Amino acid sequence: RWYHVQLRPLGDGVFLILGGFMIDWYWELFSNYIKENYDLNDKLILAKYEHTKRVANLMVLLANRLNLDSNEMCLAYLIGLFHDLGRFYEATEFKTFKNISFDHANYSNKILFEDNFVEKFNIPDSLYEIIKKAVYYHNKKELVDDLKPLEELFCKMIRDIDKIDIIRVVSELYEEEFTTTPKFELMDLYLNNKPIDLRLIDNKSERTLLRLSFMKNLYFDKSKDILEKTGNINRYLSKVKVSLELQELFDFLVSKINEEEKEKKYVRD
Repeated sequence: RWYHVQLRPLGDGVFLILGGFMIDWYWELFSNYIKENYDLNDKLILAKYEHTKRVANLMVLLANRLNLDSNEMCLAYLIGLFHDLGRFYEATEFKTFKNISFDHANYSNKILFEDNFVEKFNIPDSLYEIIKKAVYYHNKKELVDDLKPLEELFCKMIRDIDKIDIIRVVSELYEEEFTTTPKFELMDLYLNNKPIDLRLIDNKSERTLLRLSFMKNLYFDKSKDILEKTGNINRYLSKVKVSLELQELFDFLVSKINEEEKEKKYVRD
């Protein structure tokens, strides 16, 4: 067994991991790698560094809420650390996190398994495939059907937790707005709980709809609880500039975030 997890609440839905020698060591390895290769004075790099730390910690919190054992909590933490390694390169090379042509998940796995960064962490190689799948699928439109049970579990966990903290990140870094009516096609996808393809987004209002879908389309009820406790929903909504003529539509779309599954059928009118 790797270690025993303890959690201490810090407020605002955030928990600190205590008593985990391995996790402290993992963070030190990761942190040193980032500091040696990237500039933390760059606001995009710093934002991704802080995002990674929060995602890794929230992954342990979700693992705890799902009653996973301490080894699985440790694996959850590692996946949180690894999922966005490619984003640091993207921010340095392209000065943005919005480059659709650059698949940062693929690049994360390149760093891990082609450049052999994963070997620094002394992880059993029997876990490599789970890590590789979770990292690869964390940013994909949908999961495939042939994942093994543990692969599917950790893929869903990182997809949920990443979305939860992305909501915090965008509320701090970007000006969000809802001033034009999104395409009906995108609203249909949102209201029917279907993933929205980034390639269909043409303006800021449609990107805002994408953010709302992140909050709406979570796999686990425990993830929804964590989202609620982080305060990220209200933090994000308070930053969205909504035009007066679209306020009613925006309020309607927001109201669908927490609706029960049985209520998710709708009439377009």
